Amino acid sequence: MVAQVADFTVAEAASVTSLAATVPSTTVAGDLLLAHATGNVQTPPTGPTGWTLIRSQAGDSSAANNGSALFSRAAIAGDAGTSATFTGASATAGRMSVIMLRVNGHNSTTPLDATATSGTGPNSTTTYDAPGVTTGSANSLALWFVTKNSSSSTATINATNATPTKVAATSSPTLLGRAQAAFSEVIVAAGATGVRNFTSTATSQWTDITTAVRSVSATAPNKVLVGTTWTAETPRVLNAAGTWVPDVSRPV
Repeated sequence: MVAQVADFTVAEAASVTSLAATVPSTTVAGDLLLAHATGNVQTPPTGPTGWTLIRSQAGDSSAANNGSALFSRAAIAGDAGTSATFTGASATAGRMSVIMLRVNGHNSTTPLDATATSGTGPNSTTTYDAPGVTTGSANSLALWFVTKNSSSSTATINATNATPTKVAATSSPTLLGRAQAAFSEVIVAAGATGVRNFTSTATSQWTDITTAVRSVSATAPNKVLVGTTWTAETPRVLNAAGTWVPDVSRPV
C-alpha cells in the first residue's frame, strides 16, 4: 500500500495573530495529519499541544511575514472536525494560512521516511528550485509545501512539470498576495529525489519545506479498505472445485 493524501483543509486570514485550522472531517484514528503553517512575521509560527514540529523555515529579510513550519500528529478517535490553533510569533496582526493534510497508507510505526529540508528563494523571480529529500524506502510519498509572499491578490503556485501534483492550495484574495500550496509525488526507488521546480504568477520571495512519508512496508500483509479502515486480507488459494478459499498454510 502506498501512502497518499486522502483529504485536506485550508485556513487563511488577512489580519490575525493566530489561526485555527480544521482537521478534515473524514479523519479516522491512525491517520497521519500534517499541518503547514505560514506565520505573520519572518519568524515561523508555533503549533498547538499534541502536534510535533517536523521543521521550520524563517523568511528572509525581504519577506517579513513568510516564516513557516510543518507539524505532524497521529490522529486519534474524535479528531475529525476539531480545530488546531497555530500561533504567530508576533503580537502584531498579519497574514496567516494553514494547509492540513490527512494521509493514510503510511507506516504507522515510522511515518516519516526522510529528514525534512527547507529553503528560501530570491525575491525577484517567478521560478524556484525547491530542495528535495533522501528517502530510505521504496514508494515513499514526497511532499513539498511551498509559499509565495506576494503583493498580488491573484498569486498562484504551480509545479513546472507534470510531477509533483498539487494536492491543496490557498485561494482567498483576502490574503492580499499570500500564496501557499502542497504538492505530492510517489518516489518509487529509495534515494535522493533531487529538486523540484515551481513557478508563480508573482515575483516575490519563496519559502518551502520538503518531507517524505513512508508507505506501509511491502512485507506487511496485504490489506483491503473496509469502510474507512485498512484491514488485513486473508491469503487465498484456488481449490479443486475452482473456488477461492482461505490459505490456512500461510498466516495473515
